[in-house]
Amino acid sequence: METGPHKESVSESSARAGQGDSANSEQSAAQRGVTQLIEYVRVLIELSDKPVWSLASYGNVILHEEDLRNRVGIRHDLPDVDGPIYVKIDRLRRTDPPPPPPAARIG
Repeated sequence: METGPHKESVSESSARAGQGDSANSEQSAAQRGVTQLIEYVRVLIELSDKPVWSLASYGNVILHEEDLRNRVGIRHDLPDVDGPIYVKIDRLRRTDPPPPPPAARIG
């Protein structure tokens, strides 16, 4: 049962966790128990993660270069002494809010 690309199955992970390698054989019973508990929690977390198969389904902001071209405050392919800059986004300037309309004022 795979949860995504490049992930091992639960049975493979359990078998790997239970292997008697030299580091594991030097551990006390309590240390082996903690190691197995950590491995168990790691597998549970992996199983709860839903695999992402496309950028559109990821749920984060996705910005493609062609969508950002010719936008105010976004510049591409700039030269710099440390090397070329792929994209540079200017910081927004803080502006004061407009005054409230007369109907909203108290007094």
